[in-house]
Amino acid sequence: MANGYSLGVLQHQKEVSKLATPQYKIEPYGFLASLLVAHTRHSVKNDKFDGHTQTAKIKAKQRMTVAQTQTEKSCSNVATLPYAEQTVSLTNVRQIAIHVEDEVIAQMDSAASNRQNAGSLSVMAEHMDSVATAAGALLSAVNQDLLTLALANIGVNRSTASTASQAVNFPLSTTSNNLALGATKLMSDFALNNMKGQLVTVGAGLFHNYMMQQPAKSADATGLNSRIQAGNFDFFVDYDLQTIATGTGAANRIFVYEKDAVQLVEYLEYQGFKGGKKPGASEFGTISLPMMSAGGMIVPVEFDFQLKYNDCAQEFEYADGESAVTLQKGYNLILSKRFGLYTIPSTAYHSGDVLAGNRGSLSFYLTNS
Repeated sequence: MANGYSLGVLQHQKEVSKLATPQYKIEPYGFLASLLVAHTRHSVKNDKFDGHTQTAKIKAKQRMTVAQTQTEKSCSNVATLPYAEQTVSLTNVRQIAIHVEDEVIAQMDSAASNRQNAGSLSVMAEHMDSVATAAGALLSAVNQDLLTLALANIGVNRSTASTASQAVNFPLSTTSNNLALGATKLMSDFALNNMKGQLVTVGAGLFHNYMMQQPAKSADATGLNSRIQAGNFDFFVDYDLQTIATGTGAANRIFVYEKDAVQLVEYLEYQGFKGGKKPGASEFGTISLPMMSAGGMIVPVEFDFQLKYNDCAQEFEYADGESAVTLQKGYNLILSKRFGLYTIPSTAYHSGDVLAGNRGSLSFYLTNS
């Protein structure tokens, strides 16, 4: 240049920051991850994975109680065991839409228009970069909706006869072996409520700190090795729970589940006859977004997509915070998911049962004093 200064080099932030790139940051969506990893997927048979769906109902009987037994033999006393039915809800929807103008891509180098594939979606590299940028918001939205449903469907804890979150103290001192505190208390309540297997645990706060310490632990002054005890917990860190939960101890809330007591219910709409290129300018299909789970495991989460080409300038609502904005010709990529949460009903046990109101789920909040 005439002034003697050289032109700057324009680089993408992802090339400089690599794994620290802000636009690709994904939170640990622990509850969603637990539903996909710790519980059995697709147990509720509502999605036929061919574009068809059906109303899902679960039928069950209540187990009998001691009060229904007799102390003498008789042919005149009988009990009936009717089935109860529960309709599985699939009413939650989350969507995010991305527009990339053709002329924006035209001003980039040719790599931006290279085709990239993910599932049945084939788009230009710049579109796929936008998908990666939107993934965190979409996954977080689904996770928060599921947590809201979970919070409203926690079961009765037999030890308190209440659904309320129970305080559990993890003591600062390890010089005495208190059998009613800490991880022992969580495991004791789990067993008292007739739950079996690993304690599928979701939350953050103090319990997350406790679990992070365990790999470095050995036996304390009482001889208890909490590292071994922590092996009973299948833990999924989730910061969203701290914002969804309310009341005392919300920042240190944890949910504890028995395996398969809670289920993610999904309907992937754009499969089978609903997928593919349709007359007009839209293409439909499914795409998997990667999500980090416990232990660094990558778990795919499936979403529907609609790829629509707008061949003329068009006004859109709510784009980038504006009430309305006119965008030039280019592609709209719409990602969406329809889902729900199945939980064991509150009426699963007879009113006279010692486990009346239990739903395979417990709520606690931790203290550390």
